[in-house]
Amino acid sequence: MIDILRIHITTAEFAGLQLTRDPRTGTLSYSVAALTSILESNQIDPAGIIGDEDRVAEILIGWYIAHRRFGGDVNPGMEQVIAEAMAEDEFGADRVQRGSILPQ
Repeated sequence: MIDILRIHITTAEFAGLQLTRDPRTGTLSYSVAALTSILESNQIDPAGIIGDEDRVAEILIGWYIAHRRFGGDVNPGMEQVIAEAMAEDEFGADRVQRGSILPQ
């Protein structure tokens, strides 16, 4: 069974995540405070999300897609994460080298 989160983001800009990706290691870093704020405003316990790379990636990707849909700037790190997710879906996770996702 797939657990789907519906998150409403009304007060925070995507740039507030301070998202960066190390070009050497592929590690994606983000502001844990910004993500925690969004989760708490949606009555979601951050402890169940923060630290789970896959769950964080799902939230960040969804947030980024909405951000772009409403005219937000391109974030190269997120573009890479989305490309990796698509490649994993197509070829399998064991065939895709990806970076890690770490809170700042």
